[in-house]
Order: sequence, then structure tokens, then C-alpha cells
Amino acid sequence: LAVRIVHQGASWLDPETAFKVLKEFRRLASQSGEYARGLRDTLIADRQGTLELHRSYVDAVGMLASLQEQRMRPDELAGKILEQTKRVFRCNSACLLAYNRWENKLTSWASSGFSDVLIAAISQEVGTALENGALPAGTVLTVSQDKVRSLAGAEEAKDIDEVLVIPMMAGDALVGVLALAFGAQQKPKVEERLLLVSLAGQVALVLQNAALYRDLQELAVAEERRRIAREIHDGVAQNLVHLMMKMELIQRMLEKDPDRALQEVVYSRAILEQSVQELRRCIQSLRPPLLTEGS
Repeated sequence: LAVRIVHQGASWLDPETAFKVLKEFRRLASQSGEYARGLRDTLIADRQGTLELHRSYVDAVGMLASLQEQRMRPDELAGKILEQTKRVFRCNSACLLAYNRWENKLTSWASSGFSDVLIAAISQEVGTALENGALPAGTVLTVSQDKVRSLAGAEEAKDIDEVLVIPMMAGDALVGVLALAFGAQQKPKVEERLLLVSLAGQVALVLQNAALYRDLQELAVAEERRRIAREIHDGVAQNLVHLMMKMELIQRMLEKDPDRALQEVVYSRAILEQSVQELRRCIQSLRPPLLTEGS
């Protein structure tokens, strides 16, 4: 374009002016090339960062599935989840707060880097948002550094630029919230926030399943205890009461009828041996299978 203008304007442009025009066009073209290369490098870096983020997210979801298969306790599982979440989203600290719908309050499930003061401050802020209906599913509540400072003090807000709070929903039920604290150089982008919302839903399901499995285990243990208690009451306990009555009878018969007293002793011993066998069977049923096989 510059060469065309120079050639077409040769009749009304003197050589010196034409040379200046051509030089200016070259400078603009050079700047445009540098801008295009910079833009290309930026896009490539952003694309690589996005790919790395998605790869880490896929790894995190795979980790959740792996942890769920290990049948951990909910509190232990929550700690593992927090460490993986901090690694993927490069945040300073994180915590999981469980929601008790009966008492309408949040309690700490697990924390990594969050102080008790900061947890209480975030719980207060989330509680206010819940009362105002400002924390529906799929949203991210942003707690600014100034808000953290006013709630928890300047010391707690020193290394925090913002805290993101994401509700963990299982269907329409609120299971808890995931809170992540970021520094000034760590603030997540829009797509990272969307991934956080998706991850929070996955975490809610995993933790809810872990809690249900724990409850089922506790119910199974309680039912087994009731069964053993019934067996002991109906078997061993009744036999022991019967033996106590036999001992009193034998004591009275020793002087009057020693032969019959001896027969009662033999009979009582048989009852005692039976009771011992029942106790051993109850104890055997309480032993772990691996311990039984090893012995």
C-alpha cells in the first residue's frame, strides 16, 4: 500500500516527502508485526495455560473417584480433597465447611491454611448470604480483602486478595461450601471459576456418599451389637442365672443328699461348658476376618 501511494503520488509528491511516507509506513508495519507476534505469543500462552488447567481439573476429578473407592472417613476425605484443590487452582489456603440444615449453620469439615478466626469470619459471611438468598447453586461468592479485614482483622487479610466461596450442591440440597483464598497474583480467571463450580458439585457428591457410607457402617455396627446382646441375654446370661440357682440348691443338698448334690454339680458343669462355648462363638464373630485367617 505504501509503495502504491508513493508511485501513484509521484506527480505531486517530491522524492523527499515520498521517502518520508514510505519510511512511516514501514515503521507502522513493523509495529503491527510486533503486536501480531505478541498477540500470538499471548494466545499460545493462554491456550497452554487453559489446557494445563483442564488437564489438572481432569486429574482432580479422577482423584475424587479414586478416593471415593478407598472408603475413607468424610473428614479424612475432605483433607485429601483440599490438598488436591489447592494444587490445581494454586491458592494460598482452602477450607470445607459442612452445612447443618437442622441447625442452619456451618461447621468446619476440613481446613488447610485457614485459621479458626478466618473460618469463623467466612462462616458468618456465608450465613448472611444464605439468609439473604444470595448463594444459589452455580454461583461464586467473592469476599474482598477489605471485607476479610473487617471480619477477621488486618493480620488475617495480609496475604489474601480475595476469598472465593462456592456452594457444594447435591441436587437441590446444600451440602456445604468450598472456600479458597487467593493472593494478588493468583486470582482465578472466569473459566477457572466455572471449573471451581463444577468441582464443588463433584466434591459434594463424593462427601455425601462418604457420609452415607459412614452412617451405614455405624448402623451395621449398632445392629451387630444388638444381635450379640440378645444372644448373650438369651443364652449365656440365662445359663449363669440358672447356675446360681443350682449352686444354692447344691449347697443345701450337700449334707442331706451328697449323691444328688454330685449329680447336680456334673449337670452344672455341662451348663457352664455350654456357656463358655457360646461366649467363644460371640467373641469369634467380633474378630476381623483377616485376623481370623491370619491366626
